Amino acid sequence: MIMSNQALSELIQRFAISALSRERKAEALNEEILVGKYSGEFYIKTKEGIVLSADIMNRAKAATNEAVRIAELVGMTGDIYHVDFENIVLPGFVDYDDNILQQEPINIPVDAKELLIHLDLDEYNILNGDPQLIHSDGNVKILIEIVEDGITRYVRVDKDLSSINFNKIPLELKGKVSSIKIMNITIGKAANIGANNTILLHNLFVTINH
Repeated sequence: MIMSNQALSELIQRFAISALSRERKAEALNEEILVGKYSGEFYIKTKEGIVLSADIMNRAKAATNEAVRIAELVGMTGDIYHVDFENIVLPGFVDYDDNILQQEPINIPVDAKELLIHLDLDEYNILNGDPQLIHSDGNVKILIEIVEDGITRYVRVDKDLSSINFNKIPLELKGKVSSIKIMNITIGKAANIGANNTILLHNLFVTINH
């Protein structure tokens, strides 16, 4: 008896086991493999219970070296910070025109004079389920809140994505400053960006001149 393709397909049953998501790392056993369900990067939970990823560590090291190089190039010789979030897992996808920081503003020391923000990201065009790396020239908008002499004012930055990492942000402080916060970082769509494009944010750095 020869079975039709349709009959064969009805007999086929798939059974697959997926690695545990990194977001559920608390439930992982020591020496268990985990995976970033959105980024595709693999992790391992060590014998000591520490979750590590060689891919992410190597990317972070390279990104740190690049952030330091650019900061020195533009005259930012102060402190450089790798920003970690409580509720945002990096690397992770972010939407165009949405605040990357969500509900987690970045607190800046009140004696800061200049800032430099460094975005380590990739842009992809998703075609038939496959990501293709692209480079767009969308704009980056940054909103910084400053409370000075009891009065709240804002510094607004609007730069091209290709140049934002090279642009120092002067804060022009004159009075007694009680608070400086980066409230909003938004990446806008360039004209050539379609509905299938997305951003994968790997690392975020802030360099501060005092």
